[in-house]
Amino acid sequence: MRCAMVILSVCLLLAGLPVGALAGTPHWTHSAPSDITDLSLTPDGSYVLTGGDRLCFLAGNGTPLWQEWTAGLTACSADGRLIAGAAGPSLTLFGRDAAVIWRRDLPSAAVALALFPDGKRVVAADRFGKVYFYDADGTLCATADTRGDPDDGVEALSGIRDVALSGKGEYVAVISTRGLFYYTGAGRSLWALEDSLTGGTAVAVSG
Repeated sequence: MRCAMVILSVCLLLAGLPVGALAGTPHWTHSAPSDITDLSLTPDGSYVLTGGDRLCFLAGNGTPLWQEWTAGLTACSADGRLIAGAAGPSLTLFGRDAAVIWRRDLPSAAVALALFPDGKRVVAADRFGKVYFYDADGTLCATADTRGDPDDGVEALSGIRDVALSGKGEYVAVISTRGLFYYTGAGRSLWALEDSLTGGTAVAVSG
């Protein structure tokens, strides 16, 4: 969810509550220190992460844990232990305590970001149509190119719109202005539907 807003309202519909118990009533609200550009929530609702001029990390009950750094794109591991953030071409992996674990620079600004549920890999896409697969220690283990043949001219450029993971990160889907691309979690290309899904802006992968 990427939209600019100052007040973050989170409605957590917990499994044990009756249907509609929280309908129309926020579980809690939090005033962010800057416009929110991205939002991440751990699967069990234990942690909430917002991106913007300040990264804000909150407990699931709304308690602010810290406000540090800057990142327009964010992603959390399933347990909230690791946090990935991208600000322009800078890609950073943080710990739950906001400590920087590693930082890498992409060739151009990041436009999409995903962190494996177990935190073992970070996937980032840049505005020139390349996808980068980093291991948890910051090692670049694979690079994928969604652009076409350079000999085809400007039309071959790819504008990546979204990146999505399967439930455990075994598969990675990338949607761009050129089509849909599917990879293993290690960055190996499985298939591509080039020029057949132009105009797509978002993608999701089943668990």
